Amino acid sequence: MANHLDVLRSEADAILVLQKRSPQSKWRPSAIGQREVWELAVGVILESGLYKRELAVELTCQRTLKPERTNYKFSLFLSELGRPRRVYQLDTTSAPICDEGKHDWPHQHVGQDRVVFGSSYPADFAAAIAHFCKATNISFEEAIESPFEFKLK
Repeated sequence: MANHLDVLRSEADAILVLQKRSPQSKWRPSAIGQREVWELAVGVILESGLYKRELAVELTCQRTLKPERTNYKFSLFLSELGRPRRVYQLDTTSAPICDEGKHDWPHQHVGQDRVVFGSSYPADFAAAIAHFCKATNISFEEAIESPFEFKLK
């Protein structure tokens, strides 16, 4: 479902085709308990090295215990006059709790277009971040790891 803050598909396509990179950022918790939520927000640098102030990446990972389910919402926004406008968003889950094609079924937004995945969709963190990076032409300066998998250094 498109909303009034989505960019036009043609505008989204023009932004998505640009090679971009983002500096590493740290996950920050926004909710812990029955619903664990982690967020990461970072700016975007164009291939030319130009910092593109009006573009931002926002990654949100949410995990619930009952039912055991992980959701990923990975977005690229364009800020105009202080208002974020959605260029691209991946909205997927480890376990859909609805029928294929319903609003909560894994999907992506490209500008004002909403594209539903069929029965094959990126269901885990690695697949979701890889899909997002490919769709948005973004590479991260350091690998982005799931906030749910802490590794000792």
